[in-house]
Amino acid sequence: MAGNAKLNGPRYKYASIDTAPGADGYWSDAVSMSAVNANKLQFSRSGGGVGTVLIQYKLPHTGAAWVDYDSPISLVDGVRCVVDDSGAGVKWRAGVKETFYTSGTIIVGFDW
Repeated sequence: MAGNAKLNGPRYKYASIDTAPGADGYWSDAVSMSAVNANKLQFSRSGGGVGTVLIQYKLPHTGAAWVDYDSPISLVDGVRCVVDDSGAGVKWRAGVKETFYTSGTIIVGFDW
């Protein structure tokens, strides 16, 4: 794969990052559990690339502000975990900020 890309399907939203992102970083498309009628939202990271991955959320009343999720897990390759959230309208995304990419391909996102 050459260049960052979105990997979306009927029950998943992922980002493939293999190039240093610009000022806005590079993120999976946002997903809301209530919008996709999901009982569980699974996060995963794969690809073998090196960089610091973040999960962010946005509350309905905060407008455009994305907040870094202070995750108790290490977001390294092979991680797969459940996002424990059932808040109506809360959106989630995963990705890499501008200076957080090092090398290789990082694939991060959500499925349900």
